[in-house]
Amino acid sequence: MKYSLGLFLLMITVICPGLMAQQNPAGRPVVVQGKVVGDEQVSFATVALLRARDGGQVTRTVTDSLGRFNLTVNTGDTFLLAVSHVGFISERSPVFNPDTAKEDVLHFTIRLNRNAAGLKEVEVTKMPVVERKLDRVVIRVDNNIVASGESVMELLRTLPGIVVDGANNVSIKGRSDIRVMIDGRETYLKGEQLKAMLASMPANNIQKVEVFSNPPARYSAEGAGGLINLITKNRETPGISGNIYSSYAQGIYGRTTAGGLLNYKNKRLLVTGSYDLVHGTGFFNDDEKRRFLSSSPVITFLQQTHRPTTSTNHYYKAGFDYRIARNQNIAVSFDGTVSDSRKPYDATLKVYHDPNAIDSSYTINNLTKTHYTNTNLNADYTLRIDTTGQTLTANYSHLQFNTKDTNSYHSLFFDNNGSNPRAPQMDGSYNKATIRVNAYKLDYKRNLPGKVQLETGLKYTSSVTDNDIAFYIFQNGAYKKDVSRTNHFIYTENIGAAYISARRNFKKLDIQAGLRYEETRAKIDLITDTFLIRRHLQNLFPTLFLEYRISDNHKLNFTSGRRIKRPDYASLNPFAFYYDPFSYSTGNPYLLPQFTFSNDVTYTYRNENTLSLGYSYVTNLLNEITIQNDTTKTVIYKNENINSSKSLYLEVYVPWKIASWWSTNADVNVAYTSVKGNADYGVFSNKRTEVSVSNNHNFTLPKGYTAQVNFLYYGPSVYGVTVFKGRERLSLGLKRSFFKKSLTATLRFTDIFYSDKVRTTTTVLNQDIAFRTVRDTRKVGITLTYNFRSGAKFNERKVQFGGQDEKNRMSITPKTN
Repeated sequence: MKYSLGLFLLMITVICPGLMAQQNPAGRPVVVQGKVVGDEQVSFATVALLRARDGGQVTRTVTDSLGRFNLTVNTGDTFLLAVSHVGFISERSPVFNPDTAKEDVLHFTIRLNRNAAGLKEVEVTKMPVVERKLDRVVIRVDNNIVASGESVMELLRTLPGIVVDGANNVSIKGRSDIRVMIDGRETYLKGEQLKAMLASMPANNIQKVEVFSNPPARYSAEGAGGLINLITKNRETPGISGNIYSSYAQGIYGRTTAGGLLNYKNKRLLVTGSYDLVHGTGFFNDDEKRRFLSSSPVITFLQQTHRPTTSTNHYYKAGFDYRIARNQNIAVSFDGTVSDSRKPYDATLKVYHDPNAIDSSYTINNLTKTHYTNTNLNADYTLRIDTTGQTLTANYSHLQFNTKDTNSYHSLFFDNNGSNPRAPQMDGSYNKATIRVNAYKLDYKRNLPGKVQLETGLKYTSSVTDNDIAFYIFQNGAYKKDVSRTNHFIYTENIGAAYISARRNFKKLDIQAGLRYEETRAKIDLITDTFLIRRHLQNLFPTLFLEYRISDNHKLNFTSGRRIKRPDYASLNPFAFYYDPFSYSTGNPYLLPQFTFSNDVTYTYRNENTLSLGYSYVTNLLNEITIQNDTTKTVIYKNENINSSKSLYLEVYVPWKIASWWSTNADVNVAYTSVKGNADYGVFSNKRTEVSVSNNHNFTLPKGYTAQVNFLYYGPSVYGVTVFKGRERLSLGLKRSFFKKSLTATLRFTDIFYSDKVRTTTTVLNQDIAFRTVRDTRKVGITLTYNFRSGAKFNERKVQFGGQDEKNRMSITPKTN
């Protein structure tokens, strides 16, 4: 508590003088005012504030009906204004330096001339434009043809700096455990639930992806690998605007995606709503070989499994943003998901004592039916205290997650003669879980003397997970509850946080330093077993960001930070989830948080070409491992703290234009990972150097066609006790717009040579397990998108979500069949 009290007093010291004394002559921002004029009235023109040194956009606004605009610019750099409007030739202001301004207000009058030639709008077709900022990397993805109509998971596979392994684990700079936000609102999902969301969520309305390898202090310290923020496409037209789209992809099975977006905006109010539907079937075909080396002779299990999954997902969102007064906004949004899925698990298991003769076999037919709902309510109030940059934001978020799983387990034993002397094993379970999260957040920004930008805030999050699981066995012609495997699990967690961050921009150097304090109080209550665990943690998380501009074409960035990975709720629950008579997964209530300390250095040439080096060290490493029981021949999948890991990381990103109609970029990642385990289950070491390559080629073709070729290669990698072998895929896309670009059609072919197959081995802890999975990755798909709009452009304010941590950890079950 002494740390939280000290930080609280520090923030009160900073905030109170700013609220009482709203004048700060030394180094405060300069107000940029002006008017856009022409031979006729120019209303609702877009005015962008750009950095003169690299052309990066700082902020932008829209003129009012009389052409007037007002912006605030921080000192410590040089800037210019870029003004544009449909039907006019864009113009730019001269470069100006706020530091040399004699007054606190700069005035501009910018004239726009009509485009007499009536030039048609030109679409620039290129793969994601990468922009490096002080604390993040921003990637434009709205022209990604290969991912059009696909899921967000497929979109992430194609992006530079992001690696998705064979188990759909997403990593940044060699570090996994990623948090995901949408328009600044964290999704609150983790583990299998997060993977399922990314694999089903449509990518059509994603405009940019922000990648934080070391998130700044204002964001939660949760997430060892960093943060990904998915920014949806701006709704830019006053009046009524929106789009509708439909997509169909065919592999072995089909997948349909459809949806729409509708907005209404006037001078003070924005109302928005959207709906997306995803329905389809995918599959996993698994081949597994387990050898029990301690047996004499060696016993071998060969298992073949077919796992088709059919799901229907509904995504909805509604909200409004209302300007109460000139300096006050309130925004409320409500969104959620309704999902139903059916997951058969059909397997054949053969047991060999002699490699040439079957000793016994099993047929396994399991079925999981899942229904879940996820609802989020968010309210946001923003007060701009003055024109010097002082801002106070209050946020409340409520989340509720409900899931119901019905599982049936059926297995039949056969001896070496092919007869079945045993009665069939028929078990079942019913899993009901509810998670409720309430988050309260307060953020404050102001500018201090000496051109220092200060940001500070408080956050409190309360979450309760209630998971009631009943297990049943079939005896004497009826199902009876198995008390030994029935469990009621309640997990309560309260996190209080405070942060402070300061930034100072010099002529060639930008510095941002932050410190975040988080206090966690948690309670694990196993009601069935009358078992109770309490935890109390206090941790500090420092961050540092540096950017040094060597010259106009050369700059260096350095980031450093400490992160935490708290166990997700499912990994703490000791209930057993069965796959077959010889394998199951279970949680561990004694898990401790994982801590990651990482440093990255990046060199950038001409704002595009980058070379990055990084190092990270992990303690209390949290990973799923396999534990083998040589007596019962059972394999247990379980999360453990497996000591530590070290990673070295190298990334090279190079874009270039081969011809006027052909551009390309290549992203090469090399990561060396060393994992050491030393616990009750044994000692092991896994080391591997992983190489991954993403190469995109983009073509502007005759008659308005554009095309994209995407090649992905993932080399061998290590994840805990498991080693992944290499894999690759080649995908193609073709795009054409019609009816003045209001209708767009894309055709795509993914994994043309069907080479993206997952192969893993586990050869530590006296285990010899080989695994191969084939998925429905080779597909052909088509997407149609129709956009409708009217009026001039405007900017929609993105609402930040206060509950930005706990939903990521809402993994109810470790795995599904």
